[in-house]
Amino acid sequence: MPARVASSRSARTRAPRRRAPPAADEIPAATSPVPEPSPPPPVTYTPLQDAVATIFQSAQKTTAGHRKLAITMRSIWEQCAAGTGPLGASIGGGRVGEKAFVKEFTGFLNRVLVTKKSEVVGDRCLRFTDLFVRGLLDKGQYYPKVT
Repeated sequence: MPARVASSRSARTRAPRRRAPPAADEIPAATSPVPEPSPPPPVTYTPLQDAVATIFQSAQKTTAGHRKLAITMRSIWEQCAAGTGPLGASIGGGRVGEKAFVKEFTGFLNRVLVTKKSEVVGDRCLRFTDLFVRGLLDKGQYYPKVT
C-alpha cells in the first residue's frame, strides 16, 4: 500500500473554539433560588358528595350491608328530588336536585368502572349499584311525591 501523503489541511493546527457567554435568560439552576411549591388549596366537598362517597366507601368493604346502604342511598335520592331534608334543602328540589344526585352518583360509579375485573372492590360496588337501581325499579315509584 502506498504511504499516505499529509495534506496541508491536516498539518494545520486549529485554534480552540470560544464559547459564547450565556444569555440572560439561561442562568444556571445552581445560582438561582427555586421557589418552593405552594401547598394545594384544601378541597371542600358538598354534603351530597360526602354522603354518596361514604355510602360507596361502605359498599366496598363487604356485601353484608348492601341492602341497608341501598335504602340509605334511596333516601338521599328522594331528598334531592323532593328538596326536603338536609341534602335536598341545600340543593333544591325537582329536576335540579335529581340531576345533582345523578351527577354525583355517576361520577363515583365511573371511578369504580375503571378498576380491573380481578379486584373485589369494583365487583362489590357494582353489586351495590345493581341492588340500588333494582330497588328503584321494583318500588315502581320513579319519582317521589312532592308535597
